[in-house]
Amino acid sequence: MSAYDEALEDVHNLLDPPSVKYEYWENEVANRKLFYVRGFTWFRREICRNITELNRVEYVEEMYSLLKGRATWLSQPYPWDEVYGWKQAYHASQGYNRTGGIVEPGEYVNGKSKKPSCVLKFHKAAQTILFCEAVARLRHKNGEDVYERMRIQPACAYIHGFTATLLDELSAIDPQFLSKLRAATGQKDVKVFEDMAKYRFPVTYHLAFRVHKFISDNYNTRIGLVDVRLDGKNQLSPSVNENIEVDYADPQLIPTPERGAA
Repeated sequence: MSAYDEALEDVHNLLDPPSVKYEYWENEVANRKLFYVRGFTWFRREICRNITELNRVEYVEEMYSLLKGRATWLSQPYPWDEVYGWKQAYHASQGYNRTGGIVEPGEYVNGKSKKPSCVLKFHKAAQTILFCEAVARLRHKNGEDVYERMRIQPACAYIHGFTATLLDELSAIDPQFLSKLRAATGQKDVKVFEDMAKYRFPVTYHLAFRVHKFISDNYNTRIGLVDVRLDGKNQLSPSVNENIEVDYADPQLIPTPERGAA
């Protein structure tokens, strides 16, 4: 089954990985702005180089027309009737809080960013991908290709026991720990690890899994499970320093997330 057919069958198949969804997910996570739309690098290259050109009424109208035909999507308990505008796709495409280096000194204080957010609620992220399909079709491109190259990445993952204390302990054991961890996870800035450990900002499951694996494989220390259920102790917005445009070599190695305290 193609990625397009999988998306037609279930909107949650747009998630990367789909296994982050769990019972009560709609109420606990999906209605929060914790979702990135990944793949805009490809979209700019193949569909629309200048993102400001998305400001056309016919693109939004085509998206709504496509949405009316997605009965399986509309059967899900999301507020699909909320207004969707092209600027949501525009902001989702921007690097405001995607990559290390975007947030300048003085703009990131005590774990809080002054930058606009490019994260969306789940249904808005799904509509953004549908919007990209609409743009592709009206530009006489293959709309189904959008589903092969674009995905929704939830940023709701964290690691039990990955604390500022543990970060300091590992850095004391190995002064190159943070640099090695950055390289192993494809990140551009080590600040993302401080966000996770010190400020309890969630990140994508891909990053949390690889941080956990790197520490478990290379250091004799105890660390808890990767979890995707917000436990009341986490920030309700993701780290501004995560680079989500990472082409992981072995996406099939991403296991089903653990759910529950370690």
